[in-house]
Amino acid sequence: MNALGRSSIRILLRPGALPSRHIHATPIALKKKKGQALDDDFFNDELVEDLIPSGVAPSPPPAASPTPIVASTSTSTSPATPTKVETRHLSPAARLHKFNVLVQFVRPRIGRTPKKRSPLVRKSAFPQLIQLATTPAQIHTITELMAIWKEGKLGTQGKARIGPDGQPKGANPFTEPTSELFARRCEELKIPEHALTVYGSFATYSLPLTLPAGRSLLHGLVAAERPFADIVTATALYPSYGLAPVQEDLTSCALVLSASLRHLKTTEEGSKARKNIELLVNELVAALQARLTKTPPMPESRSVQEKTVRTWLKGITRELDEFLRTTDGSRKWLQRWMAKSRFLPTPN
Repeated sequence: MNALGRSSIRILLRPGALPSRHIHATPIALKKKKGQALDDDFFNDELVEDLIPSGVAPSPPPAASPTPIVASTSTSTSPATPTKVETRHLSPAARLHKFNVLVQFVRPRIGRTPKKRSPLVRKSAFPQLIQLATTPAQIHTITELMAIWKEGKLGTQGKARIGPDGQPKGANPFTEPTSELFARRCEELKIPEHALTVYGSFATYSLPLTLPAGRSLLHGLVAAERPFADIVTATALYPSYGLAPVQEDLTSCALVLSASLRHLKTTEEGSKARKNIELLVNELVAALQARLTKTPPMPESRSVQEKTVRTWLKGITRELDEFLRTTDGSRKWLQRWMAKSRFLPTPN
């Protein structure tokens, strides 16, 4: 890590310098070599398209059931045995029904003492639950199931199935794509603080933080105007999960800089906190300038992910340009990159 990265991290994590939120973060073990059996590979990987095998799906609860999983006033007409979830074509009632049916199937099959051991939960269950979720309450239900799965002897439903190689059989449902889907859904439902809690306790939820997930986490916190202490906590998670510091990723650096500029506006003049945040802003601006010199302009793209990042950077660079204008800071380097990316008219 270069001197800038080390210095900035020290500023972010200096005790008492900035507000902090204490969340347990456990470093992730190094990834195993390709081809090596996964110790936590516990879920059945057969026919992952089928959420619940035919003939074993629980019947949908009656409309007058006193304890529904998720409250609803709608009556679903979807079949009792879902196969492949296509959320874009589901009505709200059908989507809710599929979510509840899948939760009913998963819950008794996980934990330390599962009530049902067969058929086993398949690895597609958790990502499809996330896709079906439309409310914060449903996301909380999913993370509750994640914690229960983790407690149940690492998802072996009470008894590990050992293969000929001596390793548990199945597949880990908490993959990197699942993590990125979870972070995006929390951002969309405006509960980034819940995602922060989940990523802050790997020992409880076993969900890995990837760079795209980290970006979604940061953007969710910034867009929802959550406390700056949450931003600091999120940046501290990057090295805990083996990611490079936020200063070394253009998008992450820009997001933290945006949060810092907003926090600067509300910090009392002349205070120690003000001096610390000013120092942090200066170092983040320098880090962003260094990143932009190595990053080609961002043309229009059809990729959803690239469009999203472009939208974020467009707003943040304009915000930074205005800040540098009011503080008489050098901004030709920024305007040049913005013009090439068509964020601003070409400067004279």
